[in-house]
Formats: sequence, structure tokens, C-alpha cells
Amino acid sequence: MPKTVKPGTVKAPIKTPYRQQAGYKWYIYVLVGFASLCLMLSALVASLILSGKGDANIFRQIFEDVINPRGKKAEAALTPIDEDFNVVIAGLDDLDGPKRSDTIMVARISAKNKYANFVFVPRDTYVDVPGHGKQKINSAYALGEEDLLIQTLEQFLGIDIDYYFVVNIDGFVALVDAMGGIDVTVEKRMKYRDRRGNLDIDLQPGPQHLDGLKAMQYARFRHDAEGDFGRIHRQQKLLQLFSKKFRDTRNLRRVPDVLNAMERQQLKARDNGSPPMLDRNMSIQDIAALAGFYDKTMSRNINHFTVPGVPDMLHGMSVVLADERELPYLVAGALKGGYHPDNEKIKITVLNGCRQKGIADIYARRLSYFGFDIIGTDNADSFDYSKSVVVMHRDTPFGRHIARIFDADLRSDPDPQSLADISVIVGSDKL
Repeated sequence: MPKTVKPGTVKAPIKTPYRQQAGYKWYIYVLVGFASLCLMLSALVASLILSGKGDANIFRQIFEDVINPRGKKAEAALTPIDEDFNVVIAGLDDLDGPKRSDTIMVARISAKNKYANFVFVPRDTYVDVPGHGKQKINSAYALGEEDLLIQTLEQFLGIDIDYYFVVNIDGFVALVDAMGGIDVTVEKRMKYRDRRGNLDIDLQPGPQHLDGLKAMQYARFRHDAEGDFGRIHRQQKLLQLFSKKFRDTRNLRRVPDVLNAMERQQLKARDNGSPPMLDRNMSIQDIAALAGFYDKTMSRNINHFTVPGVPDMLHGMSVVLADERELPYLVAGALKGGYHPDNEKIKITVLNGCRQKGIADIYARRLSYFGFDIIGTDNADSFDYSKSVVVMHRDTPFGRHIARIFDADLRSDPDPQSLADISVIVGSDKL
């Protein structure tokens, strides 16, 4: 029989760079990345409208004229806001000419099950851009704006995207300044200059107060050994700090400053034909509804992931090659409804049953995309498993679900002493 998990027999829980450990609190209200600032503001203003604490006509005019100054009206999406939906969030660079998406995130929001999963897509990810061949994914917006970016992401990830938010870098800077800046501990010396990209980063290490320009520099720095992945981690860190600041009701006094910043950005966009502060296809009513879904339960069920891949050089340019074996598991869990908050109630250990070094950690990570509590990895009782096996130590319907996910056999081995509810034995069929 396979090895069961008893006290003291299993290795320490795995650490995964793709999903935050269970219980780690990220205090986010609405969405993430650059778009989170505008969305949180939108939710705040919408809430004021609905509660009768603000002039509805003035606020609605701001939403329609300032947040989306090109005059596009929000189109009705196919998925109602009270159901699960996917949204792409893109932050534009400040290059002259066609804008590229400097930051790309895809989120799955579940109002029914109270969770939000955010998948960061490295800007250098090498993908097929429909009609343009293989390109870095950040070029999709420059080639066809939000329509082509959405089409590219849908093809790359194999999902449907219902909504989009596109944020102008200038708008991000203006909003940070209007909020009074942010306190950040810069973890290293950051210095880089790119005249073509209008990017001049110069930050010293240590705790400091960043204004909008410096916060933008911190969010965009990627010229070190960590590259795009390090930048994504810094954006997540910055987001956490901003989320805490937005949750502080004392910052309500800054609403007039923020609205003035939005108005100034609207005038600038109108004068020079630049993208709006925030372009979107979600109506003000849906933004208000979205704000209403965020409560303490959802705040505990917000997860961050990053598209798995490795940096490489291709045709003389730096790219990120997505891990095509890993990506389907991430998408199935984080973006296609495989994740559920109740999954974390199930404790799982993953066992190596085929002698392949590291394979238990690989499948433990893949299970984590679905929200299961991975309590550790170990070796099975033998390395002769030709077929992977899901072993239930307690009666639970999750065993059949996991067996389907990994195309594994299902067995029952009741053991009240086991720390794990389920053991997953990875056989040679997964090599």
C-alpha cells in the first residue's frame, strides 16, 4: 500500500513562487496593478453615488468624460457582473507613437464564490499575435489596441475575456500624487535610463516616501537578474501598500484631489490625443456592483499567480518562453473555475512514485493552482508506480475531482492518523 502521512513523516510544506501561501493576506479591494488605483477610485465614487453622499450627476459626468474621454460608451458584456467573469488589465508605456502594454494581468472574479485570482503575464512573453506572427505579447496593444490584446490573450490562454481596463501611465502618476504618495522600502539600488522609452529610473535602497513618478519607476524597474519576474513581484508589493492606503477611511479627504487629477488628465488626453486615464468596457453600474462584492470573505480569497516561463534570447531580443506543460494547469485552476475557496480545507501530500527528481514538487505546485492545502512532499513506498494514484485517507468527494484533474486512479486507504486527507502518488505516466 502507498505510504500514508503520519506526524513527523512528511517534509516541510513546499514554497511556490506562483501562488501565495494559504493565509497570507493581501488587502485588495477591487483589482490589481495600475488599474487597481482607478478601479478603487471608481468603486469609491460609485459607492458615494449609491449612498447619496455625492452629487450623482457630477460623478457620472466624471466617469463618462474623464475616465473614458475618447467618448467610448461602456458596452454590455456577455457575462453578468454577478457571475464569474474574466477581465484583462493593461498598463500602457509612455513611448511616443503606438503604445505598448507595459503591464498585463488577467483576473478571474467570482462574486458567487467570493474569490479573485490574478495572473500576471510577463510583457516579454513570446506568443502568436493573430495576423502578425510571433511577437512579444506587449506588442499586441500597439498593433491593434484592446481588441487585438484580448484576442491574443484568449488564444494564448484558451479562455474567454469579458471585460477590459486599459490604464495610461500618466494617469497612474497623477493618481499616486493625488493620494499623497506611498511609503515603500526599496530593496536594492535601482538605476536605469532609456531615452527612447522616456524612462529614467534612479532609486536608492531603503525605506522612503515615493511620489507618483518615483512609484512608477519602482513599478517598472526590471533591469536586474530577476528581469520581468522581479518587476512583477515589486508591482504586487506596491499594490499591497496602495490597497492598505485605500482601505484607510481617513483618505476619503483626498477624493477631491483625486477627482481634480482625473480632470487634468482628461484635458491633457483631449489636447494631445493620448489614451485616456482609464479605458474600459465595464459600466458604472457594474463597477458599483463589483465594489459591493468585496468584503472580508473575498479579501481572504485573493490570489496572485504568474504565467510560468523562462527568460531567453531569440532573434537577438530578450523574451520569456512560456512553460507549455505547466501553463494548462495554471489556467485550469486560476482562470477556468478550478479554484474554489473550499478547496483549501483539503490537506494533501504529494508523493514521488517514479524516482524522477523533483516531480512531487511539480505536481504539488500544480495542485496549488486549484487552492488545495499542500502540506508537504515525500517519496512513496516504492518508485514502481506506472500509473498515478489518488489515495483517500478520509471520505471526501474531492478525491474523484483530483483524480479527474490528473487522469489518475482512485483508491481508498482509511487512516485516521494521517495528517493528510488525500495523498497523490505521481507515477511514471507523468514523465
